[in-house]
Order: sequence, then structure tokens, then C-alpha cells
Amino acid sequence: MAVRRFLDTNVLVYAYSATEPDKRDVAVALLGQELVTSSQVLGEFVWVMHRKFGVPYTVLFDIVTGMNDVFEVVSVGIASVRLALRLCAEHGLPYWDGVVAATALMAGCGELLTEDFQNGRLFEDRLRIINPFAG
Repeated sequence: MAVRRFLDTNVLVYAYSATEPDKRDVAVALLGQELVTSSQVLGEFVWVMHRKFGVPYTVLFDIVTGMNDVFEVVSVGIASVRLALRLCAEHGLPYWDGVVAATALMAGCGELLTEDFQNGRLFEDRLRIINPFAG
């Protein structure tokens, strides 16, 4: 069985922005795979794309709607928040990173694709951090 992979915000931002073409190529290639993401990640993506890149909300509506058709999108609930708090306390994570890791764990993912954590780091003996941009 294939390892479930969870997609973090920075990968989505690189896929839809032109600021770093090498990272964009990697991110776009990842989007063709079966991936899981969360309502939090989609919210962060919208915020960054609108605030930093000026993408109109009407365009972001279409992009996010399309993502919902491509990715499995899981919600952040109280169980994710509680696990996130434990991960933050045990591993010194910033809260929102803890929520991403917790939600990936609760979704049964074995890999978290992000550049926000140490590449190769393992959480709960079952979620490995993969920096897709590490060369």
C-alpha cells in the first residue's frame, strides 16, 4: 500500500507563484499525485496568495474549488488541536506547524511534504517530514 502524503501550504504557494521557478517545477509535479491536505492549509494558501501576491478572491475561489476535486481535504477538529498541543509541548513546534503535523497524523499520512520542518524528522514514529525542495 502506498504511503499517504500530506501537502503543506508552502508547496501549494510555490505551485501557484512564479517567484521561485525551480521550486515551482517541483511543486507542480507533486500536484499530480494523490495527496491529502487540510482546511487549515487551504486557508493559509488563500491568505498568502491574496496578501503577498494580490490574487483576487474570485480567482482563489476557483483554485480552491479545483483543489477540493483533486486532493482529499480533511478538516481540523478538536482532536487535531489537542494532538497539536501535545506535539508543540513535546517537540517545541510553533502552534500552526503543530496543527499541520497533527492533522496529517490523524489523516493516517506517513509523509508530510513541507520545507517548514527538519527534513527526515519523524513524529509519533509514523509521520516523516519530507522537504521536496531539498537537493
